Amino acid sequence: AKYRKGLYLKVPDTSGELFYKVRQILSENGGNYPVIIYCTSTGKKLQAPDALKIAPSSEFFDKLKALLGEENVKFIK
Repeated sequence: AKYRKGLYLKVPDTSGELFYKVRQILSENGGNYPVIIYCTSTGKKLQAPDALKIAPSSEFFDKLKALLGEENVKFIK
């Protein structure tokens, strides 16, 4: 099973303050790569809407890693 290109994020839930911050960071970074979000509390995987597609940049990834932890942010080009 080869992963499709995109940004994979692991989050504890999709309703709390943390997720709100993640969405803010994503919305500030428009691009063509899809964002796939895995919610650890429900085990559900969801693809973020097209409006939240991203462009890779190390500064952007650093922000997400600071928020979620390095191991919860994976980018596949």
